[in-house]
Amino acid sequence: MKALKLGIICGLLTLFPGCSSDNPDDPLEPFNRTVFSFNDTLDHYIAKPVAKGYVAVVHADGRSMITNFFNNLSEPLRAFNDLLQLKFDKAADDMERMIANTTIGVFGFFDFADEALNIPMRRQDMGMTFAYWTNNTSTPFLMIPLYGPSNVRDFLGDITTNILTDDTSYQEGEYGSQSSTRSQTNTLSILNLVNNRANALKYEQLMLLQVDPYIAMKHAYENGRNQLFRELNS
Repeated sequence: MKALKLGIICGLLTLFPGCSSDNPDDPLEPFNRTVFSFNDTLDHYIAKPVAKGYVAVVHADGRSMITNFFNNLSEPLRAFNDLLQLKFDKAADDMERMIANTTIGVFGFFDFADEALNIPMRRQDMGMTFAYWTNNTSTPFLMIPLYGPSNVRDFLGDITTNILTDDTSYQEGEYGSQSSTRSQTNTLSILNLVNNRANALKYEQLMLLQVDPYIAMKHAYENGRNQLFRELNS
């Protein structure tokens, strides 16, 4: 998984110089549309069928529990980003959510903190931290191969997060091979991807109604991130 991420990063850095446009609202539009078409093809033939099969096998309540589980795993990262934004009370809320959901919420499968303690999840990330310290200055929209919509700032935030959370201890040593840990991590990553794609199936009909699906996705992403920034800083 890490090698794949680094490969995508290197590929993007190679392609950027030759894929600019004169559109100030979307300077990377030629590159973005190419990646959008590539991702859409892979989604049509691979991701969507897998997601539909997953939905047929896993009940909606089960998918909700899996979503809660992965949300709970990310609480330390949310707390870390709240600390970077000097929002100490919010970081405390993040950690309280993790403790409550990991214990009473059975390893995070149930969102006890939201339902019983009225502490909702904050969709905090490194991209929002960069936005906080730059007054949410806009950066070019960016389509990432195999991933989807982003922008330059959020992409750099994802790279930073991957570096900070990378486990480089998969070597033979005092405690033996860590290959099983790597395998478990990759399995969880794949499950998270499939579950997220299944959750997005409900938007299929809406996208089919769009005259230009690429523009619709771009506007939806940008508006969503701007709205999230306002919510996190209100």
